[in-house]
Amino acid sequence: MKKLKIFSMILIVATFTIFFVMLGEVSVPKVSAPSEILTPLTSVHVPVLIYHYIREVDPKKDFLGADLSVSPKNFDEQLTWLEEKGYTTITLDDIVSAWEKGTPLPEKPIILTFDDGYDDFATNAFPILQKHGAKATTYVVSSFLDKPHYLSTKQLLELAASPLITIASHTEHHADLRTLKMSKLHEELINSKSRLEKLIGQPIRHFAYPYGRFTNGIAQETEKAGYSTATTTLFGYNHTPKNRFMMRRVRIAGATSISKFEKLLEPDLQ
Repeated sequence: MKKLKIFSMILIVATFTIFFVMLGEVSVPKVSAPSEILTPLTSVHVPVLIYHYIREVDPKKDFLGADLSVSPKNFDEQLTWLEEKGYTTITLDDIVSAWEKGTPLPEKPIILTFDDGYDDFATNAFPILQKHGAKATTYVVSSFLDKPHYLSTKQLLELAASPLITIASHTEHHADLRTLKMSKLHEELINSKSRLEKLIGQPIRHFAYPYGRFTNGIAQETEKAGYSTATTTLFGYNHTPKNRFMMRRVRIAGATSISKFEKLLEPDLQ
């Protein structure tokens, strides 16, 4: 008899609950799936390409300049090849997020970097990047702004307004940092960062060593100056949090054909 009364009470409660749920008076809490726990990555394999000029140069008249210059046509072909091979351009911030938070990277990530802040980055490279929806980082020498053949302040602001472009520092005067006293080293690191930040109204988080020259001590001072990464001209593809201020890159020379471009990026498939 006692069991029958308990059963009847349960049945009555259940009936009223269903009734009020149907009327919208009672909400049934939803059980959400547990959020995914991301593990920071200890190493990432990402080619970081180095470009300088995107322009036409006659090697017979300027051999060194031609070696640093990729023609707009070839640059367009390289971005087309990257698309066809399934590469996705990412930013240096994406790598930092992968290191610190475990944020997933695309299957075939790649980073495009341009050293020195030449004006042809705005006139020649940027339209091609826009055509392909490709992201890129330009390392700017702050005191070279508005000088002949370098980015103007107006161009810098236009580039900074694009979601495709990351503005980064390449020192104040493009000095060999190894030759400087500590006070001058700090000026090159901090003044360029500060000036660029004031101009574009955005944080400057990334840095490239002029000529790729650095020491362990310089790398430590670069970190203290408030940067998140620093790139070198050393060759390599793998990057770790420990070496975030000694990041390796892959140089793209003016004479780099599509076949050589492919070998640089996918050596294991050759």
